[in-house]
Amino acid sequence: MATSDDQSDIMWVGNPVQVAFCRRDGLGDPTFAEQSLEINYFDGTEWVPSVSQGGIDWGYDSGRAWVSFGNHLAYCRRVGSSDPTFAQQRIAVTYFDGADWVTSSSPGGIDWGYATGRAWIAAGNRVAYCRRVGVGGSTFDQQRLQVTYFDGTEWVTVVSPGGIDWGYQPDQAWIAFNGQPAYCRRVGISDPAFAQQRIAATYFDGADWVTSSSPGGIDWGYATGRAWIAVGEQLAYCRRVGISDPAFAQRRIAATFSDGAQWATSTSPGGIDWGYTTGLAWVSFKGQPAYCRRVGIGGSTFAQQHLQVTTCAAEGWVTTTSPAGIDWGYDPDQAWVGYGGQLAYGRRVGIADPTFAQQRIAVTCFGGAEWDTSTSPGSNDWGYVPAPGSGLGSNSNYILTSNCSLITNLNVLISVTQDIVSDVGFSFQLNTYSPQQEKCGWQQYVLVVPDDASVHGTINNWPPAFDPGGKNWIINDDSSICSLPKRNIIPAGYNISIALVNDSQGNVSGVTFTVEDGRGVRGRVTKSILDIKGVTADDLAPIVAFELNLVGPYNKEIAELSSGAGQIYYYSPTSRMSVQQRCPVCAEADLITAETANSSYSSLMPDLSTSFTQDFAVNTSAPMIRKTGPHMIGRPRPLDSKS
Repeated sequence: MATSDDQSDIMWVGNPVQVAFCRRDGLGDPTFAEQSLEINYFDGTEWVPSVSQGGIDWGYDSGRAWVSFGNHLAYCRRVGSSDPTFAQQRIAVTYFDGADWVTSSSPGGIDWGYATGRAWIAAGNRVAYCRRVGVGGSTFDQQRLQVTYFDGTEWVTVVSPGGIDWGYQPDQAWIAFNGQPAYCRRVGISDPAFAQQRIAATYFDGADWVTSSSPGGIDWGYATGRAWIAVGEQLAYCRRVGISDPAFAQRRIAATFSDGAQWATSTSPGGIDWGYTTGLAWVSFKGQPAYCRRVGIGGSTFAQQHLQVTTCAAEGWVTTTSPAGIDWGYDPDQAWVGYGGQLAYGRRVGIADPTFAQQRIAVTCFGGAEWDTSTSPGSNDWGYVPAPGSGLGSNSNYILTSNCSLITNLNVLISVTQDIVSDVGFSFQLNTYSPQQEKCGWQQYVLVVPDDASVHGTINNWPPAFDPGGKNWIINDDSSICSLPKRNIIPAGYNISIALVNDSQGNVSGVTFTVEDGRGVRGRVTKSILDIKGVTADDLAPIVAFELNLVGPYNKEIAELSSGAGQIYYYSPTSRMSVQQRCPVCAEADLITAETANSSYSSLMPDLSTSFTQDFAVNTSAPMIRKTGPHMIGRPRPLDSKS
């Protein structure tokens, strides 16, 4: 399966002859001179590395992926310039043919389609860029699908007729069905009795577009752990169903199959351990769906860590569990893939190391009876961490975490190298996540330019329960730090920082906001949280993760930045941190700041370190990134009240 949100530029890819760890390598460079690609593939016997030459245009952050076509490993992306007429919009493929790296770019005129519901897939011996195009509407009459194929030589585009029901978000997926792209989705009306819930697939058979919809009565399953895959000559919609139950008795999994005409569902008996959310996947295995996951208890010795696979076989649903002692690897970038008639669980292992000497990759393969693990030698450059699903910019940045341990003594320094200029003010928000069972679930420590010539330091801390009105804060405190030379501008040469203070239990008990210009400290405020009126010790909490966002100042405001650039330095002398795409499961609340701006952030390496450096800039040409979700918080102005 391939969806717009799960594809990235670090991927495990499997095909009949190899399983490969694929990523971008080198240094980001406007001339592309130091940008390269790297793969390490395992053929069942040995690990073989290959690095491309420099000069690779990595393309845009979204809409890029690694796929396997004709047993070649291919890096696919959107390139060119965004253009309302599409004239300068292109797509490109760079593939490794076993000896050389070869790049081909399409002609201009490519409609890139909508960000949701687009994907790269392998369709037979071709690469296919698949997407939704046209104009959305309640009658679907202008809604279409489009596929551009590349066979190693030529680029060919086909477009469906109008009238395509694009289905619900998320869970649209493109998969290869009998060597052709198929667009699969949930349709109908959400219904507790399932009576009006359906699924549908539209596929291109080489001449015509054909749509097949299931009858009603489809249990769509839980949002987590559902996927479309191709199994043999059928499509399969796979998901977790039943009732979440600590004893697993009422936990089941199900698959609904279609050959393009008929639909049939198979549901497992109860007793299925659904496993951990991380490292979970549905994969085609010997022509049947396989539900693959990590189970057991995590620990530093791996003694109780297992892998588990449940397959839908002719004799029913069969579960097989690996022996204990499996190193699950680092988050993210674990993946299950099919490879040579086997299932392979791939991951990064070893110790993060600037010289790469102790960085390894590993696969554990399951052929139906035995489990076998192979680990590469050291010296593997793990590449960049994939961007979050919404991209890297505005209110969507990486999450830094310490494997769910408490993060203490965190200091974030922003060094401004180009004047940051805004129309309505702006803010640097250090948005932090408390562990589970805390009264305070989300903590914001913010340096804000509030649409004038000053800098303020604010603390906005929130309970886990979401209030759509945004008025249920625990703390809303503001302190003036210093003046600025001009309204809504932080000049180049300034350094601003947010340093958190912790008590003996690891709770964030205070914060120091500092603004320095080229001559020294311009303003500094240290705030003890317990000194804020109305705050008690119960309102304090530690943090297990955080992200930094350059966005608007308050109340869901959108800042239009005309310039700005610099570096963000993250440092915690007492916590070894890693870079993630999403909030960890150990966090109490997964809230999103509602302020936005046309800011952008650079990619980071998947190191395990006490410090990271990230570039930020202003994007004045591409559409503004806006991460959305059910729980978005707009920061109140300090003088707002709850009444």
